[in-house]
Amino acid sequence: MSEVALKEMAVFNLGPLGQIPEGEGKAFHVDGYEVAVFRTRAGELFAVQARCPHRGGQLADGLLGGNVVQCPLHGLAFDLSTGHPIGAECSALACFEVELSASGEILVRLSRPVAGCSPFPREERPALAPLRSERGACGA
Repeated sequence: MSEVALKEMAVFNLGPLGQIPEGEGKAFHVDGYEVAVFRTRAGELFAVQARCPHRGGQLADGLLGGNVVQCPLHGLAFDLSTGHPIGAECSALACFEVELSASGEILVRLSRPVAGCSPFPREERPALAPLRSERGACGA
């Protein structure tokens, strides 16, 4: 994994797109954090925090349908385009900018969550959770 400085953001090359089959996700360890990247059957890419804020489930192991992923531990669903939970009161996922390079490599920016993908105002956003995330953030 390589890091490139681009407009004061940390950009990480996660490797070729082919490592994530369509309709699935994959977790990556990036700069001390876990990030889940999803590739929809429509070809869209999404990057979010890797663990569910409810009980810490690995979201990359969850079911992906369109731009919605279900946590494999308890079925809580999240809209990957916004990070918001669907049909439940829970913290939203941190979302990150992700794109393909000209050569088909997955590039993710981790310096800040994407605006609109966090339940916190920009000034109050928490830092990305380290590899060992806390569980039970939704009160259950």
